Amino acid sequence: VNATCPHVRGVAVHPATNRIFVTCLDSPTVVIVDATTHTVIAQRNVAPSGGGAYNEGIMYNPRDDSIWVAARGEGRIRVMNPYNLSVVATIDCGPSQRPIYLAYDPIRPRVFASSEVGYEVYDSSNYTVLRSHRSWLTTGIAYDQITDTVFTAAWAKFNVSAYNATTGVQLAQTPTDNSTYGYMLTAVPSLCRVYASTFLCPQPWACSSTNSSKLLPMPVFDSVTLSPVYRFEQLYNTSSLLYIPEIHKLVVGTQSGVVVVDP
Repeated sequence: VNATCPHVRGVAVHPATNRIFVTCLDSPTVVIVDATTHTVIAQRNVAPSGGGAYNEGIMYNPRDDSIWVAARGEGRIRVMNPYNLSVVATIDCGPSQRPIYLAYDPIRPRVFASSEVGYEVYDSSNYTVLRSHRSWLTTGIAYDQITDTVFTAAWAKFNVSAYNATTGVQLAQTPTDNSTYGYMLTAVPSLCRVYASTFLCPQPWACSSTNSSKLLPMPVFDSVTLSPVYRFEQLYNTSSLLYIPEIHKLVVGTQSGVVVVDP
């Protein structure tokens, strides 16, 4: 996979086909990997419009058994059939609302997308916009269905915010450690926890020798108060996060590789 996709931006797992879907830095292609053999079995260009097209986040939505891809470079979200790899829907988000990462509501037909101007809420049954929230360039996004709360991480603001997912009212905001970079988020509702990545330089060219040498443990927040709970001291400089509820595990990308941990 490293040869095909040297800089992974997002990972989604489709249990029924035992496939892993991967988005790559500065690429319009989704790479599909066999989870048993760890071999690349297909590549699908889902952003074919040409110059500037590239994908960022990717997500499996079990409500409709589909793969959602944030085609950030195009300002679109594309929905894929995970079996035949066809694109079944395209959401035009607009040039100023380019989507970055995605989260889904397992109870209601809603998908949340972080964007360059805040975050948006989409109806996953008809692919229409339910609500837009304007704030700052937002990267990480996660959803807790128990409290109906959406969590966002603001680019270079070093904070995590919580909003009521239905009304959009801000519930809490807490700064992350200002020496870290909260790029991605994931929530574990059963534990009332939110996990934040701590990679100082999510883009390879942004890394300096000073930044890359710092050891930044992954922080964990209470999902109601957003107060710090603890840090994974053994997991530092985390660049990607994925919670897999079916096995109750966190898949964490670090500078030294991918780690699977108990949350």
